[in-house]
Amino acid sequence: MQQCDLDLIDSIRPTHRELDRLLADHRDYERRLSELARQRWRSTDDYAEEQLLKRKKLAGRDRIHEILAQHRLSA
Repeated sequence: MQQCDLDLIDSIRPTHRELDRLLADHRDYERRLSELARQRWRSTDDYAEEQLLKRKKLAGRDRIHEILAQHRLSA
């Protein structure tokens, strides 16, 4: 993310519950994906979880960008 995006996030995050939740979820997904990547052997369930987490992370990122775009337009 660019610095202007990070600055905008810092300014609206305290009052925007959805954005705060999305950012927390994003961190959790990234942490779990890192854990899965470090595993030497993975089951089919692990691969399925990885794909699900990647989809959720991408959807969350898209929503974060939508929120930022809305705040830029209203500013």
